[in-house]
Amino acid sequence: MKILHITSGFAGIYGGIAHALNGLSMAQARQGHEVTVIAATKAGEEGITFKPQDVELVIIKQDIFNKVWNSHAASLRNVIRKRISEFDIIHIHGIWHHPSYVAANVARKMQKPFILSPHGSLAPWCLQYKRVKKKAYFELVQKRQLQHATLVHALTEAERGYIKKLVPDTIVKIVPNGIDIQPDLNENEIIEFRRKYPWIKVGRFILFLGRIHPKKGLDVLVKAFAGAKRRGIEHLLVIAGNDEIGWRSELEKLAWKCGVGKEIYFVGQIEGSEKRCMLETCDFLILPSYSEGFSMAILEAMAHAKPVIFSSGCDMSELINEGIGITANPNETEMEKAILELALNKELSKRMGRKARELVLRKYSWDIIANNVIDMYEEAIEIFRFRG
Repeated sequence: MKILHITSGFAGIYGGIAHALNGLSMAQARQGHEVTVIAATKAGEEGITFKPQDVELVIIKQDIFNKVWNSHAASLRNVIRKRISEFDIIHIHGIWHHPSYVAANVARKMQKPFILSPHGSLAPWCLQYKRVKKKAYFELVQKRQLQHATLVHALTEAERGYIKKLVPDTIVKIVPNGIDIQPDLNENEIIEFRRKYPWIKVGRFILFLGRIHPKKGLDVLVKAFAGAKRRGIEHLLVIAGNDEIGWRSELEKLAWKCGVGKEIYFVGQIEGSEKRCMLETCDFLILPSYSEGFSMAILEAMAHAKPVIFSSGCDMSELINEGIGITANPNETEMEKAILELALNKELSKRMGRKARELVLRKYSWDIIANNVIDMYEEAIEIFRFRG
């Protein structure tokens, strides 16, 4: 099958969508499909853009109008128009931005089946964030794109519900994200990690992995961590992720106000062996988001046999049923209680971690998920043909 993926930023700093597409595209290529990714990226990001193996990558530079329309790239339309006839299916990742608008319009006008993946962006919290702009854009543009899509891809049953509530007549299929199981770290990678982070002690820190953004509930995390420290835990807190909108300084002020300024480390965006070392040596991962799709960070932690604490805003209910994680509402009291439960119970933490890795191997490897996505593509192509 010839597959075209279209997205905006295609680097780790953009969070889960970029990581998910990187893994999915490589898995599809391994299975023998011809895969192309067209990504609208900012100037200067060439060095950090993902370069998936055996996948054709077409980079379109965003222009000055991206300040008005997210990820705007004037040349994108012509590139897609010239190439779109080559492909059997068009898969558009993300909404609200210029690339998804252009790709959906071109696919519809040139009569090609296309799938739209919101990646959790239609959850209630997300719709309330910058509510006025999103409401107008949804009614004028986004709703019609969802209606015109051959089908819409949801990551979870909860996301399917959000989409159907907004656009009842659209066809929605559920396929979760996946994860690649990485090889063991080599000695040089471990030595370099210890050199860069000499203050880290194995099993003595809690890890947050994700963008620094109000959606992620980091203000709640700082307060909950401070409360847990007062109750006697010895852990540090490591916050690893891109400071997307300049919120880090506010969180640092909050940390000092709560008395834990020396115990919280902001290490910026991490990738590759550095991220794997961080996951390998942490005690557990915590994700206190107000809203989250099928989290790539949680899957990465599970692949490293780490338990997770996640908020009720994360669509990860299966983990509770499997005995893998602890869920809590995104407030200071409940998050503090969850931190104490895992930090003070090593046996529980190890047991959850073992179950987490077993579940990933059984159900969430990218090779398994890629097969399910191909099944979704084949169904979309049949639907498109039936509609004529």
